[in-house]
Amino acid sequence: MNRNGAASIVLVFAVLCLSIFAVVSFVPALREDALITREVERVTAFYAADMRAEQIMAQLLVTEELPEYIDDIRIYSDIDWDTFDIWVWFTYPMNDTLELLVHFALDGMNDYTLLAWRVVHVGAWEVDGSLNIWQGFEDDDNAIFSW
Repeated sequence: MNRNGAASIVLVFAVLCLSIFAVVSFVPALREDALITREVERVTAFYAADMRAEQIMAQLLVTEELPEYIDDIRIYSDIDWDTFDIWVWFTYPMNDTLELLVHFALDGMNDYTLLAWRVVHVGAWEVDGSLNIWQGFEDDDNAIFSW
């Protein structure tokens, strides 16, 4: 009976250890799944915005006059008086905090130079002042360096 009792204790301990290892490995897998889901949403939004920006840019290249809006997207333009190029830029929303910025210069009929095609952050940003960061000495008498 003594052997059976020791074997039962070892078996219970092994099952307990395996259960703990299973839970410990399952929690990071859930976090990774949430991270992958967010990344898939971001990449999908980027390529959808990229495709629509390509369509808007192609539409701008074939028009005689630059429109002010295309499908609720504001089109900005300016003239470079040195080269007489027309600078055109617009942003296309990807989600609540990101937009795709497209900026190009029209050099002539259907000829352009791409100046920018990048994702920009447009969400609200709040300064976190919770860290107590040293701001320096309040008076110059205690300063290490005097300029």
